[in-house]
Amino acid sequence: MSQQLTQEQISEIVACRTDPIHFILKYCKIRHPERGIISFDLYQFQKNILEKLILNRFTIILKSRQMGISTLMAAYCTWLACFFNAKEILILANKGSVASGLIKKCKLILEDIPAWLIPQQLNDNAQSIQLSNYSVISASTTTSDSARSSALSLLIFDEASLVKDHLIKDVWQSARPTLATGGSAVILSTPRGIGNFFHTMWMKAEQGESDGDISFFPIKLHWSLHPERDAKWEEQERAAMSNSQFETEYGVSFEKSGNTIIEANIIDWYEKNHIKDPTEREAFDHNYWIWKRSEIGKNYIVCADVARGDGSDFSTLHVICIEDMEQVAEYRGKLPPVIFGELLVKVGRDYNTAMIICENNSVGYASIQKCLDAMYPKVYWSKRTEGQLFFDPLNWHLPGPDKIPGFTTSQKNRLLIINSFEEALRTKQFIFHSSRLINEIKGFIWVNTGVQVRAQAAPSMNDDLIMALAIGLFARSTTLRLTTSDTIQVNALLDSISVSKGVDTKLSEASIQQESVNKSKNPFMWNGIDLVHLTAD
Repeated sequence: MSQQLTQEQISEIVACRTDPIHFILKYCKIRHPERGIISFDLYQFQKNILEKLILNRFTIILKSRQMGISTLMAAYCTWLACFFNAKEILILANKGSVASGLIKKCKLILEDIPAWLIPQQLNDNAQSIQLSNYSVISASTTTSDSARSSALSLLIFDEASLVKDHLIKDVWQSARPTLATGGSAVILSTPRGIGNFFHTMWMKAEQGESDGDISFFPIKLHWSLHPERDAKWEEQERAAMSNSQFETEYGVSFEKSGNTIIEANIIDWYEKNHIKDPTEREAFDHNYWIWKRSEIGKNYIVCADVARGDGSDFSTLHVICIEDMEQVAEYRGKLPPVIFGELLVKVGRDYNTAMIICENNSVGYASIQKCLDAMYPKVYWSKRTEGQLFFDPLNWHLPGPDKIPGFTTSQKNRLLIINSFEEALRTKQFIFHSSRLINEIKGFIWVNTGVQVRAQAAPSMNDDLIMALAIGLFARSTTLRLTTSDTIQVNALLDSISVSKGVDTKLSEASIQQESVNKSKNPFMWNGIDLVHLTAD
């Protein structure tokens, strides 16, 4: 920077230092794919981003493709390095070519700025820019030791969702100490599915949660913010690619950009039409959510998935109204299995002695045993043979050698269980209200393990509510959704008798129905409740 400065030049330096928008609009040049080298005429949304960067130490940007954000970051880094001494700026990208491209953008900006306005550039290589005021801009691919600098002034993760998840997590953890002295960070990316580092950090920021002692300010950039994009542009782009590709590149939707089991439009439908806060919150941890109390004459099932209570998984339950196919209550918490079993009994009794369908995994037995100890009258049973299901409410207290209490999930029936869950939501036959459940659904994805394609929660997410519900819906659609052919045949016989022989119909109905139950030992009659009629569509 020249030492012979006029008063006008000094005033201009002050103006540029205090306002990056002024600096960029007046002095920065960029390369346009069609128009060549042009002035960087900022769009309003880009100006807004610069203002947020100044006000917030930590910023995360969920963006559509081709919004000019990488170029904006290059201009911002150049401004920071030029007008503030000894700034250590690091840009991390997923590929070496991207990293060197960012440095080229910074160099292009520096080339056209008057020499008196900025410090002298001391080096010329593809990976860094060093200025005479001791500021440095570096760019590199993301490696495990990329951010192990003595002290960073600014760290930028470009296209964070494209970096391998374990790698970017390691880099972020190693970078945190280098930012502790007052440095800033910007994480920006298009979405690439659920459960990765970028998605996790975005969700925390959007929900106002901190990552340790660091809180990110979220900025979402939908393609419609770009003034050169309209409905006609959207139509042309959608015609050139699949819907999934468009959503990945432009839609700023994590669900639509990934391989979620439940399609994004179905998730959107539930969010817009049925997700709502519970009317009541109970249990000591207030994690038992209630939307509707039990109604006289209606029947319910309580489906549950049990965890140890001291790990990352949760014990969960849903209360489903059979007639309405609707979620009316839900629990998600970390109760010990025995205490969770007591909760199952209480909930079951509150809902007209609902049938309890609890997975009988290793810790699930403790919860089920609590139900049996309480002499709870309606517990779901599975055949001991793997993958076979059986329900016998008449003989719940006589387990027998061929059956066990609870629901058995196995490799043979797991995919069927998931398919039943997916179908119930895709066809909108089942209605639920839980925001906790919809958040799990957003992270419930197909994963190729190399051996098989498996449905499971994305990294750092849970599927406990999903599996509890899937078990209930599967049991309801298989074991409890019974044919009514026997009932139809009995009714036809009764009609025949009443017409041809003039028999007292009331007495005959009662006798024949009882005889039918006795002969078949129908397990679907319980305390006078006809479960065939109760569950049939």
